[in-house]
Amino acid sequence: MASASFDFAPLLAASLPAPAAKWAGFPKYNFIGGNNDADQVPVDGLIAAATAVLKREGATLATYGLDSGPLGYRPLREFLADKLKRAAGITCTPDEILITSGSLQGLDLVNRLLLAPGDTVLIEQESYQGSLTRLDRLRVNAVGIPLDKEGIRVDALAAALDAPWHSREIHLHDSDGAEPNWHHPQRGAPSRAVAAVRGAPGADFRG
Repeated sequence: MASASFDFAPLLAASLPAPAAKWAGFPKYNFIGGNNDADQVPVDGLIAAATAVLKREGATLATYGLDSGPLGYRPLREFLADKLKRAAGITCTPDEILITSGSLQGLDLVNRLLLAPGDTVLIEQESYQGSLTRLDRLRVNAVGIPLDKEGIRVDALAAALDAPWHSREIHLHDSDGAEPNWHHPQRGAPSRAVAAVRGAPGADFRG
């Protein structure tokens, strides 16, 4: 005997957006960020690396890989502390670094520490969609700042910091790792203290 269908539509939240269209595969010209040339993925090298790590440390899977504690894999944190000092002049210890499952988890943690509904965040005008959706969920006011070839325009940023709203964060998502010219000849560097959240996923690929 066939069971009657169950209509769950009345149970959905009234604020949901319209349903997304059914996925029909990638377009002929795919410009989605983060996609790579499939032929350039070093599959054999990844297999070898994963096999080596599993042979060396596979037993730690029994404790979800938490032998290094809740901050994340300690050898990776040690590597990052050294890299940050060499490449960015940032001095920190491995115990001051938290490994997250990705950029969105990092953004969520930082935003929930610093932001409340109604706060204002200054963000690059052309920015990472993940940052925008997270800010929207927190019901904060995201103000776009225009860019130039060096990244965020510091003169426009300084003007926004002088505006009547009280900015709590500056979001930077420089995918090529470009460093903005903080000392703009007309306006100078921003003078008011504000938290800056920066992502540079392509920094290691710069020529």
